[in-house]
Amino acid sequence: MAQTGSQMLPLLALVLVWLICDFTTVCEFATGATVASKDRKTCLKIENDIREAVCNENHLPGAGWSCCGMQAFNPEEATCCKDGYTNDTAVTEGLSEKVSACCGLKAYDQLNFMCCNSTILAKPAPNAKCCDNDAYDEDKQMCCGPLENKTILTRNSSDHRCCGRDQFDLKTERCCDMNDSLKIQPITSSCCGKESAVCGTEAYNTSNELCCQSTVVSKPASNAKCCAENAYDEDKQMCCGPMENKTILTRNSSDHRCCGRDQFDLKTECCCDMNDSLKIQPITSSCCGKESAVCGTEAYNTSNELCCQSTVVSKPASNAKCCAENAYDEDKQMCCGPMENKAILTRNSSDHD
Repeated sequence: MAQTGSQMLPLLALVLVWLICDFTTVCEFATGATVASKDRKTCLKIENDIREAVCNENHLPGAGWSCCGMQAFNPEEATCCKDGYTNDTAVTEGLSEKVSACCGLKAYDQLNFMCCNSTILAKPAPNAKCCDNDAYDEDKQMCCGPLENKTILTRNSSDHRCCGRDQFDLKTERCCDMNDSLKIQPITSSCCGKESAVCGTEAYNTSNELCCQSTVVSKPASNAKCCAENAYDEDKQMCCGPMENKTILTRNSSDHRCCGRDQFDLKTECCCDMNDSLKIQPITSSCCGKESAVCGTEAYNTSNELCCQSTVVSKPASNAKCCAENAYDEDKQMCCGPMENKAILTRNSSDHD
């Protein structure tokens, strides 16, 4: 049925309002006008997130802005957090990336807070550390016990170390493994020094445990090695990924090596650095052998990374060198100490060696 002119007027008015509202939004995108203070626009009762639309249209509200997933944010006023496993992202407003760190998808002020097992906690002291889900003052307290059953103790003295969920005095006592249980014994005890050692502040049994980043973990095999704070069987598994985000993979074959958090076959593939990301490519690819190399079982980018004692570390400078498992800037720093206990020091002058 044909519509009369009077019937068409409401429809034309509705279309006109929509066009005006949509044109206003497009103009704000083009000019980058105060998007931070007008993050959301309501158009005919439909709410649109300008920041998401901006990232979708591949341009940003102003200089210095970045995309966090599909959301635009200003790193001076907000922080972007990313989950390395799911690739989910989230923006925490009101916290500059200069002072923040991420705890899962939530950012926090790392000067006053810390992240323990994905929980943000207030720091009890400047040098506070995590003890499972709690925080403790390392100068006055100790975190003792096995990984799954730790407890916080008041430190008796600077000479005290953990022995299971208790503490002992290094000057007069030893922590000994007796019948698969750690016991405190006099320093003259015949058991001392046989199978126990100290990991951070905790004694452990070297026959069936490892010390990984000052954490005692059980050995999954006799040839077990550390992968961050975990242990893995080197014959059957691989420790892959950057230092701050490692994962343990089941080894596909003896010819497989790490490529980021994945693995590739040395016989048929290579690991290439493509747009600052390691990608697995066919061995015939033109990128093979240009910038990537293998460090132990892990591929790395030779332009900005080093292989230090079979560990991939970021270069702090173009002339960086290895100091044990760490890298240092030879112009500004020095690597000092015996082989088993190296330390990186700030160089006082070019005359210091």
